Amino acid sequence: MTQPLAPSIRGIQYPLTVRDGNLATSTDYDLVAQQIRSVIETRFYERVMRASYGTDDFIFSILDPGQINSSIQQSIQQNVSGLTSLNVIGDWGQGDDGLYRVMIEYAVDGVPQPPIQYTLSN
Repeated sequence: MTQPLAPSIRGIQYPLTVRDGNLATSTDYDLVAQQIRSVIETRFYERVMRASYGTDDFIFSILDPGQINSSIQQSIQQNVSGLTSLNVIGDWGQGDDGLYRVMIEYAVDGVPQPPIQYTLSN
């Protein structure tokens, strides 16, 4: 019987969670997915020491889905390491609901991961 490989990367779980009196940690693929979520859910200047971390507050003032997707993809690429491929697909929802639906397809060290889907509001 083979033993599972030891985690190669470890970090603090997102969102922050306390487990047994300590901050919970995540490893490998789970950590990368959480880092992607963190970038999308953080706006510029929310982190004092990393003002350019996250996405722009005014990202949805751009109406062109191609530019929005490109901006999201660029933010993820700049802030998440270990990605070997990344594709952001998104478009405005049906009607005037003001929702933007995004699907993020990515691979870590050449291993495709389940896509992350978001519905973002203006």
